[in-house]
Amino acid sequence: MGVVLLGPAAGGLFMTSLAIVNRFADAASRGRAATHYFIVAFAGIVVPVVLTGVLSDALSQTTAVLVFCCVVLACLLVAATGIERCADPIGPAAGWTEPATCA
Repeated sequence: MGVVLLGPAAGGLFMTSLAIVNRFADAASRGRAATHYFIVAFAGIVVPVVLTGVLSDALSQTTAVLVFCCVVLACLLVAATGIERCADPIGPAAGWTEPATCA
């Protein structure tokens, strides 16, 4: 049920973020920006799965999942800290035409 509900949401997020990359890349480097976006996106899908599998073989499945959860939590905390420091509104609805400058 979770896949049915979250699959379209993940696809929408994927396409929206690609549209943002295309919006801010100049015409000459738009293809390169999209290529880099896909490399990072698919690495973000593949690397955690492979590393969790390797950890579960080396340790236990429970330990591997706990390590994965800790890494995800640490990444979320770093991202939240970075977003908090950014004072500019983000999003087309806020009239955002250039990338926000964050301290």
